[in-house]
Amino acid sequence: REEHKSIFESFKANIINEETISMSFKLFDKDGSGGITPQELKELLGITSKFTDKLWSKLNDNQNNPEDSEISYEKFKKMMYE
Repeated sequence: REEHKSIFESFKANIINEETISMSFKLFDKDGSGGITPQELKELLGITSKFTDKLWSKLNDNQNNPEDSEISYEKFKKMMYE
């Protein structure tokens, strides 16, 4: 199992970098506002009824009002490196 973990960590380190994170963020941030909204996430992922405010709260550090919140580039970047 440790061998698999090591392989995954190596793969992740080679794929996740500033350029790929920036490109990914731009895909999600369709309006170029500098933040990813729940609606942008739903549209890109094709999620309808399965996407809930509760899930958004988990993704966005438990914001109370999901419709008024966005995931910033810095927060997105942090999530990609975790």
